[in-house]
Amino acid sequence: MLLALLTGACATTASRPAAPPAKTTTRDAEVLVLSNGRTHFFENRRPHCLAYVLDGEWEFAVQSAALRTADRSRFVGVVLLDAAALPDPGGGDLVARAITHLIVDTEKEWGSSARVKVESFAALKPGAVLLEFDEVTITRELAGRMTGPNPPAVGSTLRLPLRVVAPFDASLVMVVTALDASDARAIAGTLEVTEAPQCWRRTIQERFPGALP
Repeated sequence: MLLALLTGACATTASRPAAPPAKTTTRDAEVLVLSNGRTHFFENRRPHCLAYVLDGEWEFAVQSAALRTADRSRFVGVVLLDAAALPDPGGGDLVARAITHLIVDTEKEWGSSARVKVESFAALKPGAVLLEFDEVTITRELAGRMTGPNPPAVGSTLRLPLRVVAPFDASLVMVVTALDASDARAIAGTLEVTEAPQCWRRTIQERFPGALP
């Protein structure tokens, strides 16, 4: 009886299909590894190399350091902003300066005053805040500037991406862009940073053998 059980167990193990190999795509200094239903993003831009994980399959967006789903219903991006690029160079609070920069930039892009709700987002880092912008109404001018196969109709409303702003170090602030707060939380929960000379190359080789040439 025991032999039969062991034989059956061996047969079950042998017949179990092997997990498909990880799929890797690259773009400049960015690497995407799709494995077991999750997308692992690695950015090899020194000195601060970022990485995070998202559920599902994602692809590179048009923008650098950004991802989207194939149906374009979800979008994320993570960047580090230098203090020198922010307004009020004499100010000390980088997060506040970054918030001002993002609001002004949004108003210029959409041609109207931006109403925004600001709340704490400690899931990323202490001192991080979440910016949620009100929807914008599509005017004829905006519609004329928009590209893509299905531009929004004049008079319709468009939900803007939310932003998470967090302190990074004395001269940098981190900005996470997402269409949904759940994706921003997923990034916050999996975000990694390395200062290694080769950034993530060794890590990718260890976690996903054969994923890199």
